[in-house]
Amino acid sequence: MSARVLGIDLGNAKVKFVSLEDGPTGPEAIWGGGGIPYSPKLMPDRRADFETGFPAALGRFLIAHALLPEDFDRIVVSTSHFFSYPSFEDAHAHTVDMLERLFPGADVRLLGSEGRLYTLSEARELTGAQVVRFAATKFWGSAYLASKLISHGLSIDTGTTSTDLIPILGGRPDPEAAHDPDRYNLDRLKTQRFVWYGMTATPLDYLAHEAEASGEVWPLYPRVAKTDVLTAILGLAPRDLTEAHAYGGEFPSVEAARFQLAQACGLDRRLIPEETLTEIARDLYRRLVDRIASSVRKVAGLSGLGPLGQAEAAVMGLGRESVARDALLQAGFRAERLVDVEAVLGHELSSVSTAYGAALKGLEDLLGRHLELRGGAAV
Repeated sequence: MSARVLGIDLGNAKVKFVSLEDGPTGPEAIWGGGGIPYSPKLMPDRRADFETGFPAALGRFLIAHALLPEDFDRIVVSTSHFFSYPSFEDAHAHTVDMLERLFPGADVRLLGSEGRLYTLSEARELTGAQVVRFAATKFWGSAYLASKLISHGLSIDTGTTSTDLIPILGGRPDPEAAHDPDRYNLDRLKTQRFVWYGMTATPLDYLAHEAEASGEVWPLYPRVAKTDVLTAILGLAPRDLTEAHAYGGEFPSVEAARFQLAQACGLDRRLIPEETLTEIARDLYRRLVDRIASSVRKVAGLSGLGPLGQAEAAVMGLGRESVARDALLQAGFRAERLVDVEAVLGHELSSVSTAYGAALKGLEDLLGRHLELRGGAAV
């Protein structure tokens, strides 16, 4: 039996798609994505952004690959957009409504924080605090992908806005989630399984209030620049991917990033030498790695991973080769125990691991068997 599944990661400002089909030598993937209009003036209810942006992005993806909604045997959806509504319950109800309209009569599943695939009718029956299990579930897709590659360790996915740190125990994404999926998801910030440190959208003053460079201390102005300036100046991620996943399709040039970093220090580009700006960027990058390494140690301790030098880890996302890897090594993991998802899936698919993992879970569930991973085509 052959099958095709569409994995969707619906976020606050962008959506990612992975079409996964059972091929003769393993799953064959096609990926794409698009921006969601971001209108702060609509807060606390941005449903109009999703009503226009989600269908438009889906339509572009389907047209680009000559696909129709009915070509998919199943659609699996994870989310990270619930913060854009008056309540999580409002977000959940609207998400179910949109999916019913976009895929009428299709087998659509919402991914819960414990990894269960809920039908839309099952999901609609849950209300109140129970809908927390559907909020910000993109982490489970990347963790499921990691569980195919490591059996005892940590999945670390560093993307544009955040980093997910999910234990893999006995070849399964964090079994703790199954005990109380609502509380587990609600507590991920508290337990640091989810931290707001990413490659492009994290405000620099969230990392630190100052930086050190050229023998001086450089105080940072609040909310002036974000981590995309570090990524651009230091080349922390491939340029093609940072541009593809940038909010609004805008990722700064190196010179624009230097200008923004100088402004964050309360000066202009002409008043700070290029070498000093690079040194400031390096110091802030060190602080970013320190923060994530601290979270790695906390998550490892809470989940009982044991000695980190003996544990495994799978790295993925925009920051896989820089932030994620450096944080793991600093925390005590050994380089030879790290698995780079890019080496398995290829350059582009590693950056959409959330949607890929959701699609893989759905495809295996349909087929009733496990699949070996392989790369695929990208757009």
